[in-house]
Amino acid sequence: MSFVIHGRDARTGAVAKPRVSDAPTAELARAEALRLGIEATAVLPLPELHLQPPSTRAPVAADAGGPSTSSASVVASRRVGARRKRVAIAGVVLLLIAAVAVVTVPRLAWNPLNLKAMAYARAGDRERAFRYEKFALDLAERAAGPESLPVAVCANNLGKIYLDAGQYALAEPAFQRALAIREKLLRANHPDIAQSLHNLAAAYVNEQRFELARPLLERALLIQEAELGSESPEVAMTLNGLGLVEMSTGHFAAAQERHKRALSIREKSGDGADVAETVANLAAAYLSQGRPAEAVPLFERALQIWEKTLDPEHPNIALSLDGLGTAYVSTGQYDKAEPLLKRALAIRERVYGARHPAVAETVESLALLYRKQGQYALAAPLYDRVLGIEESVQGGNSPVFAALADSIAQFYREAGDAEHAAALASRAATIRAGLH
Repeated sequence: MSFVIHGRDARTGAVAKPRVSDAPTAELARAEALRLGIEATAVLPLPELHLQPPSTRAPVAADAGGPSTSSASVVASRRVGARRKRVAIAGVVLLLIAAVAVVTVPRLAWNPLNLKAMAYARAGDRERAFRYEKFALDLAERAAGPESLPVAVCANNLGKIYLDAGQYALAEPAFQRALAIREKLLRANHPDIAQSLHNLAAAYVNEQRFELARPLLERALLIQEAELGSESPEVAMTLNGLGLVEMSTGHFAAAQERHKRALSIREKSGDGADVAETVANLAAAYLSQGRPAEAVPLFERALQIWEKTLDPEHPNIALSLDGLGTAYVSTGQYDKAEPLLKRALAIRERVYGARHPAVAETVESLALLYRKQGQYALAAPLYDRVLGIEESVQGGNSPVFAALADSIAQFYREAGDAEHAAALASRAATIRAGLH
């Protein structure tokens, strides 16, 4: 299971989506097991940075349409319901274990709750995941101390859950805490430190703080190459992240090289989901450079792989649909683009809810499609929705929001609504003035 993080380049509008890989660090798990007397300590996976089509689009806003009622979506909904029911049953068992542990062996009580939080997170139930991970963190602090490895595990997992929910400002301090503890207690080149560096970088990417993310990813890469090997899955993941940062800061040739190296590593293990991720990132890099014709076959390849290996409602399906749809818009193939973008939007609304950055990305793609066709009456409410989502998630006084307001103001000028355009431009100017 993977968790996606989302970011937007304030300069170009490019979107980033890091994924969380399923690779708990075995060394920490074994060390914790020996120290605490438990079988294993589970850790939510490392976020991988995904690129999504960029700036041929405009920025994003609020509500969403209703879910699709296709037979595929009904089947998928039943699968999700069954999965959540199994998680709930398992959760009751884990809760009973935790209750016994609180009474008998207090230092062990945090881990069953941590496991339950991860199960809820992987089932898409973020509300319960938050609740149980916070409870696990509280117990870990009391049982092992505020600067212990169990606390680092729980803080790391809590940051991942915040990241998946688009609450980047809350993810950042959780990752910072996990990193600080690990740097204090583990050797300098421990793979868990690389994991924390990568996770914190993912939070910075989503906050458009690319220059803070870059040194963290470069340090993580050095550790992973030395400790895990130059062709390890973790190295490929960090190369993808660095590719995203390079692309978002306008270093397109460097971005391509990072993604190509990551792809070379992953293709050696087969044509699986990890390959699809890197292919999609490389496609997004081409799209950022105004090379949509080269992006199309790559997005098609990623979609083909994911449709064979993932549930039809998986977020990565939506990611590739959105990318391919945007590439089609850029090449003027509007009839091909619209159904792909609508399908991507339906998936994202069901997975994330109406007010999530991933939903905003696809709403923005649809708005661009209608704008290119001169259908301003259809595009305008979509752009307003994008703006509303961005404000609700990131706040209405950020530089990212100001860039978005300026972009949408340009759309309204193009559509002949000078009054609306002037209001948005004025708001953007006020935000920028307040930042200086």
